Amino acid sequence: MGLFTSIIDIDSIKVKNSLFSPDNNATKIEALANTIIDLGGLVNIPVVQQINLEDYELISGHLEYYAYLKAIQLNSKLPDRLTVFISNKKNKTAINKQLEILETIENTQKDTSKS
Repeated sequence: MGLFTSIIDIDSIKVKNSLFSPDNNATKIEALANTIIDLGGLVNIPVVQQINLEDYELISGHLEYYAYLKAIQLNSKLPDRLTVFISNKKNKTAINKQLEILETIENTQKDTSKS
C-alpha cells in the first residue's frame, strides 16, 4: 500500500455532500488563493476518490480546492490541473483513519482556543 500523488483536471473533481461552505470561508479562500498564486501551487493537497475513469469526488481538502479555483480566476496562467492524493481500495481505510485523526486534532484545537 502506498500513497502517491496524481495530477488531474480540476474539472474532473466533483464536490458532493460537504459541510464546508465556500461562502462562509471567503476570506480564507481568498488569502490561500493569493499564496497559491505566489507559490504556483498548493502545499497541502486534496484527497479525492475515483468515481469512474474520468471523474473524482473530493473527500478532503475543501478549502484548498476552492482556493485553487479562486487562484485560477485571479491568475489564468495557473494550470487547470491539480495535484491530489487518490483514495483507492488498497489505501482507503488508512486514508480515512488518518483524516479522522486529523479532524479530531483540529476540532480539539478549536475547542481549546475557545476556552
